[in-house]
Amino acid sequence: MARIKMIPSGDGEFLEWGDVFCAYLGTKADEWGIPEAAVAALEGFRTEYRRAYTAAQNPNRGKADVFAKNEARAAYETDVRRFIQEYIAFSHLVSDDDRILLGVTVRSASRTPVPVPSTIPSFTIGTAVLQHLSIIFHDENGAGEAKPFGVHGAEILWEIRETPTENQEDLTHSAFSTRSPYKLSFTGDQRGSRVYVCLRWENTRGEKGPWSAISSAVVP
Repeated sequence: MARIKMIPSGDGEFLEWGDVFCAYLGTKADEWGIPEAAVAALEGFRTEYRRAYTAAQNPNRGKADVFAKNEARAAYETDVRRFIQEYIAFSHLVSDDDRILLGVTVRSASRTPVPVPSTIPSFTIGTAVLQHLSIIFHDENGAGEAKPFGVHGAEILWEIRETPTENQEDLTHSAFSTRSPYKLSFTGDQRGSRVYVCLRWENTRGEKGPWSAISSAVVP
């Protein structure tokens, strides 16, 4: 399928493009598993850019108004591009037809094939914040890089248990994270409980790699 232009160069066209993008996103974000906080942050950048753009169109505008508009556009555009890379461009939940309706570039079908994940996530469990555990993960062979090529994110299984286990089927809670760290929250009466955790990679086509070994930490 042909590539389509993504971010318009004109300020007014960019504002209109963003309105279309966010309107369609609002109807699909839950279905695509996009966090509400990420959508709200994007809307905040769009609102600020609209305000600054409107002020810069005033015939009585000053240099400060134009500067503020340029700064607001840069911040909004940076967040839009990050958002697309993280949640839209490589997600198997988002179809090419959806991308076209969003106004996002449709990637060529001749791109390098995405492999099934063959490595396991290396991870540590942070305990610095009360009633929270931070799952900090990265590619075991990636020299510090968070994810292998073609991987969309990590599937996380966890469970509070009184006895150790080496069986992933004993971990009944699940989550999915496209970015490290992933934070687990607990209640006050769960402090002191031991939580068992394991991870595996999932690529942009929804294909999954092998599970890591199970590790554990105590809720602070």
